[in-house]
Amino acid sequence: MQDKNDDVSFAVKVLDSDALENYVHEILQHLRSPDDAQQRGPYQLTMNEQHRPKMIRAILGMSKVEFKQRLRELQIQYQWKLADDFLRHQLQPLIFTVDVKDSAPNLSSGIQNYLETKQDPFAQQQPPLVAKFFSTLARGRTYQGKMEHLLKEIAPNLLNKYREIVADLSEHDLLQQFINQHQKQQHQQHGGECWHHDDDTMQQLLQQCLTMEFVQAPPEPLDGGRSKGRQGEVDLQSYLTALHSIDDSVRVLSPVWIRPLGAHKIKSNNNKKCKYVLEVPSQYIQTGMTNEFDAMIVRLQGDTVTIEQVWDAKATLDPSSIHDILYKKVSSLRSLLTADDVLSSGKFVIAKDDENSAVPSSDVYNIQLQLPCSNSTSKSTTTTTVLFPKIGLFGSKLPSPRAAARRLQVTVCEVLLESNREIVETVLKENTGKLPPPTDMVVRYATQLLTRIREVKPIVVVPDLKGGASE
Repeated sequence: MQDKNDDVSFAVKVLDSDALENYVHEILQHLRSPDDAQQRGPYQLTMNEQHRPKMIRAILGMSKVEFKQRLRELQIQYQWKLADDFLRHQLQPLIFTVDVKDSAPNLSSGIQNYLETKQDPFAQQQPPLVAKFFSTLARGRTYQGKMEHLLKEIAPNLLNKYREIVADLSEHDLLQQFINQHQKQQHQQHGGECWHHDDDTMQQLLQQCLTMEFVQAPPEPLDGGRSKGRQGEVDLQSYLTALHSIDDSVRVLSPVWIRPLGAHKIKSNNNKKCKYVLEVPSQYIQTGMTNEFDAMIVRLQGDTVTIEQVWDAKATLDPSSIHDILYKKVSSLRSLLTADDVLSSGKFVIAKDDENSAVPSSDVYNIQLQLPCSNSTSKSTTTTTVLFPKIGLFGSKLPSPRAAARRLQVTVCEVLLESNREIVETVLKENTGKLPPPTDMVVRYATQLLTRIREVKPIVVVPDLKGGASE
């Protein structure tokens, strides 16, 4: 372990992989210590409203992606049902009593077109949003697509109804709609006949999950914690830039995006310029794969970029965050860099520094891995080995081992509630709103993390608080 404070605006502490291993060993000691459990009392997760949809997914064995997609479709479907009634019985009669041809030229024709063609929004692959449809009706210089402003002037009595249509259902109401739809689909699949016992049990579990009382979820930051994450990325870039400022051939690229080949025009992503893009053949970009790395240290040599280090920043480097980086992000990186096609045909696109240009020009480089591999323990030179960049973890906060042990217990409980139907059934049966973490699973999670640290051997950089890790 060593301090690296030179030329950095904040003091940091650098932990090598051995120090990180020792940190996880201390976490394991707290998890296994009966004295620690007696001192703090046995931990139980208190469930809140955020756990309700997770438990429903566990009961159904449904992936998070599919579940979110189904809820979104239900939300749009519900809004269109209300909108259809509103258009037919309230707006359509209104257009014959008001003259808005100049101020809202699309209102009458848009409504008539919808009614005459019997438009089915869900016949389209991506159904339009209700609010967007109403915005087209209010186009024009006067209202500029703002339907609420139009209704305020011509029919203020319809404002509340319109607001109800475009507003999202509450999560509880949306989940109720979801369960009702699932029940209806099950009934149709069985042709109206009696369900199997398993189907009946599932419906009972879903209803129990919906009606079970939970405490309110703790308030989240207004921006969902994104500002802390962004600050961590800024601090990481400052640290790396100061560390590598002497060597002109070394560049700190932050962030680096993964894109398919041929898309190397520097494009906007969430209102940010994608200045640095690693282009790979499209077949290597898969669902669930990481599409962004917070920073890369690269060496420029002619028309070639050598990837030397890959970094990820987290607001808090708790065991769950470290696990996520070392498994998900490192696995994504390895799947890319072990593919011959990626190294032979992949490109690294680096935008030129031109703050005056909305879309800066860019240089395109071939990709290469450094020699020798900083993570390799093999001394053999008789065979060609895939060489990986050094992995770096940067955290704005490192919990104390005791606090990290508690966070790990929370993580395991969270995982069980969204993936283990038997656990969810037990929770619903006991109806206490509490879930004690299985100690063996928590220890196994920490042990897996320890194994992964030994494999990857990452560098960890955290603030040097002088007083040790934070609780």
